[in-house]
Amino acid sequence: MNSEAKIETKKRLELVEDFSKEIKDNVLGIILVGSTAYAPNEGVRKDSDIDIIVVYEDIKKCAADYFDEDEYLQQGTYDGYLVKRHENLGHKIDLKSKNSADINLSIHNINFSALQKISQGNCGTLAYYRQSQKGTTYYSKDFDGNKEPFKPECISVLGQIGERRIDSIAFQSSKGNYVIGNDMDKLLSGAQIIYDKTGQIKNVLENLWLNVTKKLIEHRRKNNQTINPYNEDIAPLLFRYDRFSDEVKQNIKQKTMDFIIKNIELEKENKSVRSLGKDENIEDGISTNAVDLENLEIKFEGKAPVRRYDERTGCFEYKDEQLRDKARQRKEQSSCDDILQQRLRGLKKHLGCAGLGEHIGKTGNSSTGEVSEQDKTSLRYKHNIQRLIS
Repeated sequence: MNSEAKIETKKRLELVEDFSKEIKDNVLGIILVGSTAYAPNEGVRKDSDIDIIVVYEDIKKCAADYFDEDEYLQQGTYDGYLVKRHENLGHKIDLKSKNSADINLSIHNINFSALQKISQGNCGTLAYYRQSQKGTTYYSKDFDGNKEPFKPECISVLGQIGERRIDSIAFQSSKGNYVIGNDMDKLLSGAQIIYDKTGQIKNVLENLWLNVTKKLIEHRRKNNQTINPYNEDIAPLLFRYDRFSDEVKQNIKQKTMDFIIKNIELEKENKSVRSLGKDENIEDGISTNAVDLENLEIKFEGKAPVRRYDERTGCFEYKDEQLRDKARQRKEQSSCDDILQQRLRGLKKHLGCAGLGEHIGKTGNSSTGEVSEQDKTSLRYKHNIQRLIS
């Protein structure tokens, strides 16, 4: 471990803690990004900035803390304010201080609605106000690893010292492929939540991972490429990948795998829910969807089981050991049963999910003589059962 980097990391974390105490009563969340997040104790130098994202319900509330042009900003429509300030370590933080100091503090103030927009991962832009110009050209990669340069658009604001900066959340490459933009890149690169007032920040960042891995799955399918959660990794696509610590690289790879698996599980659940709401394919009164219905019975009881991907078999299994053993026993039992028993068991499951268990065999109301639609359906199933066992 680099001793200088360790010292510089500690300085920055202390400053972030002081800064957080100063502002947290007025914000929804604070997120640490940049080198202190993606290369702590290894890649943090004396000249490294502290990069933090501060999330507000309405950023106009903080405009006067940073800018003299507060009146203009109150009337403008921005998703965020980009601020760079020097802070003296060991002193109370003065948000308007412009004194030279040891560490440069880059503050990305954004609306919560803008953070939600970033988490959706769709191609689009955000508008920021920034006093000092920064003409950096960034690089990202599409899901095939092709390098794509991008540069935020900077527009001078008449009568103001700052500029309007347009940043891409995500964009399409020259080949039409999806590419992660600057704001997403920061949040995917080992971001650390410092303060989360209501728990919303954590949820939004999880949605970001869910949506970006969903885009990855869509890209693989569109190009007829194999999807293996264990082989996928978002980390090499990110701008500062070469500076990431090994631990951060490992964490990003793990998150990539976890959220790909979660996406696949959600797809399977959604297909099962949709199939339950439709008129299922029934052959001789047997649901062809018996396995999905069984999983749904567990889900609807409020016990949605967690599954995991087994690389050896290429299938998903229950993570819980008892459920896994039960499923294997059921499979073994099914393989020993004769075909008649299997079909009868499938029919019973389907009737229970269709809400017809109590109606089976009824031909109508004995008092009134009325025959309901459920009675008609159950009678049809009765005929099927008789045909099966005859």
